[in-house]
Amino acid sequence: MKTIFLTLSLLIASVSVSTAQDTVAIVKATPVKTATESNWQTARDACHKLIADSVYTDSVFGGFMLMIGPRLWEELQTVPEIARMKLGNLMLNVPVYRNGNANGTEIAYSKFTQGKPQYTELWKSMYSAIDLHNGKLVDLNDRDKYFCWQYFAKVEEPIIAIETGTGRYILQFSSGHLLFIESTGY
Repeated sequence: MKTIFLTLSLLIASVSVSTAQDTVAIVKATPVKTATESNWQTARDACHKLIADSVYTDSVFGGFMLMIGPRLWEELQTVPEIARMKLGNLMLNVPVYRNGNANGTEIAYSKFTQGKPQYTELWKSMYSAIDLHNGKLVDLNDRDKYFCWQYFAKVEEPIIAIETGTGRYILQFSSGHLLFIESTGY
């Protein structure tokens, strides 16, 4: 199994505790590559189709991988169909922020798909596990932003939030393809 080690330059909320002040400060300090209205609409349309149909994934497959955030991986690793998959290992080395200041680094462990068959298989299992068929698109709140921004030094929009019966999830798209998904809780 492949292991990827990424050094990223923001915090890890899934491992550490932060204040609301930290959340807002981190989100405001992170550069964002703004998406065009057309890119936003493409991502919203894709999310509506993803919610409606568990086999829609082919049209948003980016050709290489889908990164699963550490919090979502914690939720999914107990799902038998997903636990059996030989996903790639993802280690995120990120600084920890407390009271608005960097305070060391920690490693968060996660997974990523390795090719289209694995991407499709993961999505079908995840669709049921996170109750996506009952999902609805919602506006990003500061907590959602915090959980996405923590992994990337520069964020590229569009990022869509979906709320289901089991929680809130953020999906990041790049060039119309789903790149990253993470759980932000409620």
